[in-house]
Amino acid sequence: MNISIRVTDPGDAAAHRSLLNRLLGDPYVRENSRISVESTDAEAMGTTADVIQLVLDNGFALANLALAFAQWRHQSDTVAPVVVRVGGMSTVLSLDDMADNKIVHRALSGAPDPRRSRCVLIGVSDYAQLRPLPAVEQNLRRLEEVLTDPGIWGIPRERIHKIDYPESADALEHAIALAAEDAPDALVVYYAGHGLYDAERGLLLALPNASDDSREGTVPWSRLAEVIHQAHAARRVVLLDCCYGGLALESGEAPAPPDLLGAARVEGTYMLAATQKYDEARSPDGEACTAFTGELVQVLSDGVPPGSQPSEFLSLNAIHQEVRKALAAKRRPQPQRHDPGHIGQLPHFHNVARERRTAPRQRRARPRDWLPNRSSRYLVGGAAVLILLAVALWQFGVFSTKNTPLAGVSLTEYCSSQDLKVSGEYCVHPIDLTAACRWEHGRTDLRAKLTSADPNSAICTDSAQEFAKGISKMGGYCKAKTGATDAVATLNNSSHRGTWVCQIKIDMDVACVLKYKKDDLVARQAGDGTWTCYE
Repeated sequence: MNISIRVTDPGDAAAHRSLLNRLLGDPYVRENSRISVESTDAEAMGTTADVIQLVLDNGFALANLALAFAQWRHQSDTVAPVVVRVGGMSTVLSLDDMADNKIVHRALSGAPDPRRSRCVLIGVSDYAQLRPLPAVEQNLRRLEEVLTDPGIWGIPRERIHKIDYPESADALEHAIALAAEDAPDALVVYYAGHGLYDAERGLLLALPNASDDSREGTVPWSRLAEVIHQAHAARRVVLLDCCYGGLALESGEAPAPPDLLGAARVEGTYMLAATQKYDEARSPDGEACTAFTGELVQVLSDGVPPGSQPSEFLSLNAIHQEVRKALAAKRRPQPQRHDPGHIGQLPHFHNVARERRTAPRQRRARPRDWLPNRSSRYLVGGAAVLILLAVALWQFGVFSTKNTPLAGVSLTEYCSSQDLKVSGEYCVHPIDLTAACRWEHGRTDLRAKLTSADPNSAICTDSAQEFAKGISKMGGYCKAKTGATDAVATLNNSSHRGTWVCQIKIDMDVACVLKYKKDDLVARQAGDGTWTCYE
């Protein structure tokens, strides 16, 4: 993954140097990425700008990079707004933005900025001559709720144009064109209602006064498709939840239509369609939404539970996959997708499931290098025996003003908050060698295979046996897996000898801070080995 970062004002050399030094000085960023500086023409400025280029290793935890931005903003005297560019998506981060971890995280991932995106949600629930679709009204309401939810995407409500009773083709065309003018990041167009097919004009969207034996009261999809195609949005997304059948013309015979995507395809646009071939989209009795939109809303609301490689964001392809699985389990029509621009694999929405699962870990994401190095307080020269004596006295609080005991701290609670187990003075996590293979070599089809009883004999290979490489970056995998810059891989943990584990030394001061939600606490160990937190 490549990220380009530059200060918005190319002449602000001090802010550029300050940011570069912050990134170079961050152990995690430095060890898990390649940092360089290139000179390029600043967009629309006609001047040359210095751009920081980051090439991230596989498994890089973006939370650490977002944290580096927060540190830079709060600790440096020379800060400035920056432009972040990832995969063709550019985001300007103001100083206020940099204080919001979600905004920074989204920009660094390359997900579209909801403040630079637009949605047009079209739905028809009441028809004069066609079967009513009362669930469509709920479709629009629920879809608007999830899209505006800051935890999912957070598009401002005023950037959504909801049309629940379209009166004409011109009105729809105008609404989409207006949205396209102000959607540099993403343009999302959704339609729910009846869809008809005419051999001469293709897919027709039914307006409230449509009938099944006339073209009157319908909108040729080709008109709307042309407006969408001309939009300059970096991502154009179309969601169609249509009942879809042949239009019975006066000549009598209903034509056999192509599949819905074949009739609706828009060049260079990602599309999800509720049905395949000559299917009718379902609106199940007793359910608030139609089948397709109901599952779509559910996936966005609940997220996708992470596997061995936790996903911080949901791609459109991941959403399609989950919706398809849910509908298949209920024996309902399967949705189709069309992704000519390969944007379906890019991050788009926050994965709510991952954020719920990792909330305790985020509370712990207090960089260890912010905390005072205990030994550095005493390394002022002198004999080693005096240093040891000073440390011993400090352990018992002789030199400390923090002498009010709170209580003990649970190491099990501390480690489990990070999905780790306690082992002596360490938090540990057994290494999944297959996950380590996939992380190091960037391939999801690899599996780890031990060629002998020696745990160092693991080989990463594919099903065709055409790939065979070892694992050489076990420590890097542990840092990425745990998000801790001091994580190491070891075979010598006392509780897991002969098995590779990720191991992190427990910092009791941090454990106290997390336990009691107070800053500047210290931990001291008594003669019986128990720990107590003091303030």
